[in-house]
Amino acid sequence: MHTSWGWVGILSSVYGIRRLTLPRDTRGLALSELGDLSNKKLDQDSFSNLEKKLQAYFSGEIVIFNEITDLAEYPLFTQSVWHNTRQIGYGQSASYRDIAIKVGSPKSFRAVGQALKRNPVPIIIPCHRIICNNGSIGGFNGGTTLKEDLLKLEKDALVKAKS
Repeated sequence: MHTSWGWVGILSSVYGIRRLTLPRDTRGLALSELGDLSNKKLDQDSFSNLEKKLQAYFSGEIVIFNEITDLAEYPLFTQSVWHNTRQIGYGQSASYRDIAIKVGSPKSFRAVGQALKRNPVPIIIPCHRIICNNGSIGGFNGGTTLKEDLLKLEKDALVKAKS
């Protein structure tokens, strides 16, 4: 699908959303990040509501992503990190340490970072909202500029909503 920020690839199963790409310059790049699609059936209807939400999100509207995901094949620690990351509100942020504490392993902030690096559904699981404990931006698969842009998009939408 095409958004105002670029092409986004979406892959779902009958159980939920399996993959979501960050915006890319071309449709081909977005699709290639979804992996080998030769044995997968793409059911456009299963994520048409998600497409509308992504369009609104990248247009600067406040959107809550409550889509069901299909991520059961990942380790429990990773799923716990993603679950807790998903609880961070729109326009808010938390630190890697905050998430480590929530998953019950306060010293595992590096492992939290590695789990977020493997996030197959960015935006739905808002890993861009996780920053370093000292307030610096931290890493992001889409690059730190995109992370900063997404955080700014959300903060600007909240300011606009309050005015």
